[in-house]
Amino acid sequence: MIKPPYEEAFEIHNVWKASRKQRHMEDMIATLARRLWRHGNDLLHRSAFRALSLFPARCHGQTLETLLELQYRRADPWSYETNPYELIKYERTLDLVRDHTYDRVLEIGCSEGAFTDRLLRSQLGREVVAVDISDRALVRARARCPGAGVQFLKADVINDPLPGPFQLVFLCEI
Repeated sequence: MIKPPYEEAFEIHNVWKASRKQRHMEDMIATLARRLWRHGNDLLHRSAFRALSLFPARCHGQTLETLLELQYRRADPWSYETNPYELIKYERTLDLVRDHTYDRVLEIGCSEGAFTDRLLRSQLGREVVAVDISDRALVRARARCPGAGVQFLKADVINDPLPGPFQLVFLCEI
């Protein structure tokens, strides 16, 4: 039996509509997967740090070092060099202490040296000591900030002694 043209057009429309729904559903699933990956990593990261707090302090450094070395497999894992919030935060932080020069400045958790670089350029400290627990981060920080005026140290600030005293200490979001 031959279908009237409007029925055939209706079937073609339904097939097109179903394929469009399918594409829309696939796009939604892909978007959801990306969001879960991004938020899932953050949730995993936060959960690991919460669980870590249950262990004695001597275990913290080893565990943090392992977790951070995994994060630093790729450069700038927290977008410190490109995130507008971070860039504004660096400038505002330095603005708070610009009217004075300090003998020794300590930066705890220097990461790859994004803030350290700005700190050196601001000439706030005659000597800057930048500390991190990650070897990978320190290699990148040393490459970013070569020269005199800064000393990079690998240290677990909870358990390792630091070569103080310091007149100014930066500890931001670690």
